[in-house]
Amino acid sequence: MAWLFAEVPGWVRLLLTVAITVAITVFIVWRFHDRILALSNGDPWPPEHQDSAEESDGKADKEADDDKDDDKDDDDSGKPPKPFYLAGRIMAITTTAFVFLLAFTLNNFWGNAQDARVALEEEGGYYQSAVLAAAGLPDGPHKDAVLEALRGYGTAVVEQEWPLLEQANSVEALNLHRRLGAELARVTVLADPPVEVTNDPSWGAITTAIPDILDQGTQRIHQLPRPQAPGIIGLIFLLAILNLAVTAAYQPAPLVQNMVLMGLMAGIVALMLFILVETSNPFAGSGAVLPTPFLR
Repeated sequence: MAWLFAEVPGWVRLLLTVAITVAITVFIVWRFHDRILALSNGDPWPPEHQDSAEESDGKADKEADDDKDDDKDDDDSGKPPKPFYLAGRIMAITTTAFVFLLAFTLNNFWGNAQDARVALEEEGGYYQSAVLAAAGLPDGPHKDAVLEALRGYGTAVVEQEWPLLEQANSVEALNLHRRLGAELARVTVLADPPVEVTNDPSWGAITTAIPDILDQGTQRIHQLPRPQAPGIIGLIFLLAILNLAVTAAYQPAPLVQNMVLMGLMAGIVALMLFILVETSNPFAGSGAVLPTPFLR
């Protein structure tokens, strides 16, 4: 299901995320509005009903007569305040934690994406330079072997490494990159070419470019999210849901306004969570880094 969802365009994923989050939030506010009012006011649920209208009227009259005499006693009765005061404290903590973690994590993910893009461009530039230099070597089996090794590296990056990067499998991606690098180095830097090849200026350009290609490729893979990233994202999701729940439960308003405002809040939260997930992996999502330099 994950790969199927990844095939959906980004704007569709965004609309689905916002629509589902807003719909669930608004439905809960509508369905449980009476309970939310009672919970916020500290009233019992279900509400207490009088046995008869006469008893209700009699009790109301008696309470009205006693209100003036009991005002002072009620103030000193020790009754706890409304629960929304404490809820406000909880909301302040959850909101601060959500905003701080979201900003910190988004900043890291955004930086990783930029670094991955730069590393790929550098790697692609060195790769193209090495291919052009290899084409200028003297004709012979060594030239053919170097060109085949370079083109094989580019093909392997696109067909083998990139699927691992999209899955954020950094361990397998690094192992594969080391194997590809060792094969490329065996044919180029570590090879023992004929004298006419080593004396050619193109050979020096190749042996200089190969280490840079492999180093930038490693830097590209290092921009994948760390193993702790799913846990951090899950914690941010939990804080977002908790903040929505506490706000809905202890900050009530008239039904229509409550539904509109909570729907707006849910939409904003869903948008931020969508951006967080989309930027978590530089090689997947709407703004994914693509192996363009190796497709030329």
